Amino acid sequence: MKKYLNALPLPASALGLSCIGLANLYSNLPILPHIFLVVGLLILLAIGMKILGNFAAFQEQMTLVPIASTFGTFSMGLILSAKPLMAYSPLLSKGIWGLGLIIQLALIIYFTATFARKKKLELVLPSWFIVYVGIVTVSMTAPLFQAFLLGKLIFWFGFIAFFILLPIIIKRLKKMPLPKPLAYTIGIMAAPASLNLAGYLSVFETKNMAFVMFQLLLASALYVYVLFQLPKLVRLPFSPAQVGLTFPLVISATGMKMSSVYFTHFWPQLGQVFSMILLIELVIATISVLWVLKNYSKLVFFPNH
Repeated sequence: MKKYLNALPLPASALGLSCIGLANLYSNLPILPHIFLVVGLLILLAIGMKILGNFAAFQEQMTLVPIASTFGTFSMGLILSAKPLMAYSPLLSKGIWGLGLIIQLALIIYFTATFARKKKLELVLPSWFIVYVGIVTVSMTAPLFQAFLLGKLIFWFGFIAFFILLPIIIKRLKKMPLPKPLAYTIGIMAAPASLNLAGYLSVFETKNMAFVMFQLLLASALYVYVLFQLPKLVRLPFSPAQVGLTFPLVISATGMKMSSVYFTHFWPQLGQVFSMILLIELVIATISVLWVLKNYSKLVFFPNH
């Protein structure tokens, strides 16, 4: 067991998060969501065991920007797992949700004090979105616990953080291209706008249609941008950063699914168009997650093959 935990990179938590996201997307099916949920929770459990088993090594890794900035996927996974776990144990669901929130808040404080305050462009990566916008997963799940005010406040935090970070990250990408091992993180560009969209549609009882459309158009533009990057990204050698092609595609499909439901109430025909787009996005997201899961499994269980 220790051998496998040592071989498991910390960014694998993004894979666990993505599987839980797929479990929520496929929640209307009988067996598939349970499979994705179990796989996702097992990955998060393994990451938790790895951290607790060698906390000194974890602390050392958290001094690296690529690792620290992607660690938010661990707490995001805990937060999102609250929804499917609610059916089994409301108490467990709330406990894990609260733990995820605390970890994400601690990460924001740590990351800001350690990296962001240095104001060095070379430290900026697309994965910074995970730190500051990833907490909007709380907005997606806040209605489960009637925490609407908290969810709304966190949405606005993530929404503002996104627009602060976007020009900085674009500037970094233009001036200093990402090194090859981190090239996969370009996929993260598809995530924050879709996550904000999903958070808004989840936690606000009264929704502004123009605001929803604005967020959807922005999310769709960034999603299409990432799609155009996929052909060259999938030809790159494997690196742990490959998880950058998982949750962004999953949350994009989630945002589209929620938008489809929302707009169907007003324009059924538009809702049907969104449903067709959703099917395409869902297929792409599922294939991507399974592909990265296969590559990570090979890394952990069959490293010499």
